[in-house]
Amino acid sequence: MAWKESDKIYTYDPHSGPTVVFAGDTTSGGPPNYAPEVWHTIDLKPLGVSADASFAEINGFLIITDLGSEIDNLTATFRAPGSTLDAGNYQMQAISVFSGDGARQVQSVTVALVDGCFQFYWKKQVGGVAENGHPSGFLLNLWLAKWGRDLPDAEDQATAIAALDARITALEALPAPVDHSAAIAALQANVAALETAVQALQPGQPGQVINVPSGGIVIQFVQED
Repeated sequence: MAWKESDKIYTYDPHSGPTVVFAGDTTSGGPPNYAPEVWHTIDLKPLGVSADASFAEINGFLIITDLGSEIDNLTATFRAPGSTLDAGNYQMQAISVFSGDGARQVQSVTVALVDGCFQFYWKKQVGGVAENGHPSGFLLNLWLAKWGRDLPDAEDQATAIAALDARITALEALPAPVDHSAAIAALQANVAALETAVQALQPGQPGQVINVPSGGIVIQFVQED
């Protein structure tokens, strides 16, 4: 599985992302992993979602196989752990009116996360009452399409800005740098004079002294026996 990052948003194929919930009844052909009318906490971290993620986009395939004359109703509700959102405020719904008609719908919801988790609740009804042994089949197949992190809130930088302004003011108050160009020129002249004197030396003259008055530089050559 390879997530693609863009501005703190991580996306997967919206049509075939990793399954996060597979819930239904025995007539759907799938395992009843999540019982109806119960809040279930779904952890997305095993799918690569980080613990500091703030939201996830869940896509859902809602299926009703209608085998009766009553109206069949399938709903799903999502909320963050700790939320008091009532299950009646569902965000997904599929309805089948006619026997043999059924419903096949793909829907999407964005849910807030806490520690990489959200809560999920689903309900099935036939003729306005909870389904119990009715031959119609219900199934929800939900997968993860996207998740992301909120950017941090802007921090108050007033103190840091004031400190920087004070530093700039102090730097501006410093004296101008000393001009050393004259001293450098004098030193260069001394070096040139020394080079000239060295080139004028004659071999075999022990005890010679070369004086460079401008720089006070004295070099003495002594011949050893």
